[in-house]
Amino acid sequence: MQSFLLQDWVTVGADTDRGIKDVTQAAGGWLDLGFASDVTFFLEVSRGSTAGNLFMNYETSPLRDARGFRALKELQITDASSVAEVTRVALYDDAAPPVSRWVRWRLSQDLGTGVWDLAFRITVMAYAR
Repeated sequence: MQSFLLQDWVTVGADTDRGIKDVTQAAGGWLDLGFASDVTFFLEVSRGSTAGNLFMNYETSPLRDARGFRALKELQITDASSVAEVTRVALYDDAAPPVSRWVRWRLSQDLGTGVWDLAFRITVMAYAR
């Protein structure tokens, strides 16, 4: 088992009125978890504001190419103030695609309008079988 910081404390946001509804992690922060079969994401939220449904999407790709990422897990953030969410992805327990080499996060909002933001940190525990 190894622990990694996928994202140190950061505040991100978007304005759906201007057509921006999601924010994707920059390539420099993607994690190389090619050895891992099971991962656990720990999302810590210190504050946030949203007018609709906010989703944290964990994505994976076998190549370091933004077009290759596919959904691994999606987590709905219902209370954007001081929450901690644990999301487990296990090779043999989940119907989700297995963890590929690269992992990143993407925040998105649907059914809402206006400006939203979220201050959060993500830690990952990776396990090899």
